[in-house]
Amino acid sequence: MATITAAMQQDSSGNNIQITAKFVTEDGTGTPKTSPYTYTTSVTTFVVPDDAYEFVVTPSTGLFISEDVAMTNYDKIDADTKEVFPCIKMTNIYFKGSSSGGTAHFRFHTL
Repeated sequence: MATITAAMQQDSSGNNIQITAKFVTEDGTGTPKTSPYTYTTSVTTFVVPDDAYEFVVTPSTGLFISEDVAMTNYDKIDADTKEVFPCIKMTNIYFKGSSSGGTAHFRFHTL
């Protein structure tokens, strides 16, 4: 059976080079959340697609993002700022508006 890493291009030393095979603008749920996504100050759960390794998001207002559903630890993304987060071994990404709702444009880079 082939693995994701077996399909990766290699440099002259035989090291795998991680490249994006494609990107998707929806999460991995049965009824996917799609970009652009309207969020509120309540926590939203995004399911990371199985073959995703990176999450790119640009919110219209301040946005808290976390690996923890309780949002006790988080990173803040300022309005109209594009941020890139690794997500290769994650199951879920959680976010909510920092002080108001807004719209987030997002994509997952996949292998």
